[in-house]
Amino acid sequence: MRRLVALALSMIVAAPLVVATPVAHADDAAEQAAKEIADARERANQAADAYFAAISQIDTLALEATSLEAEVADLQTKVDDLTAKVQAQSMRRYTGAEPKTSPLLNGFDSPEEQM
Repeated sequence: MRRLVALALSMIVAAPLVVATPVAHADDAAEQAAKEIADARERANQAADAYFAAISQIDTLALEATSLEAEVADLQTKVDDLTAKVQAQSMRRYTGAEPKTSPLLNGFDSPEEQM
């Protein structure tokens, strides 16, 4: 009987310890899950910030590209204009439409010009 009472008493004392262990483990698991969720949210927020920063940079670069394309078109117009002027000037000089023509095509007036 003493053994039975001792066994019952030890079970009564040990029962809360056995039951408390899984509760503590469950609390640890819940805390771990909450920590993982918070970490995942932080990573998601960082990724969203990086995404929106990249989108902003893309928009800025698109505006800059548009501006540069307009500048290139303007400069190409200037180059075409200057090219036409140089070609016209070359043609006038070659054909002798200017007062000072090329002595190689029209000959030299004096021996000094040949030097």
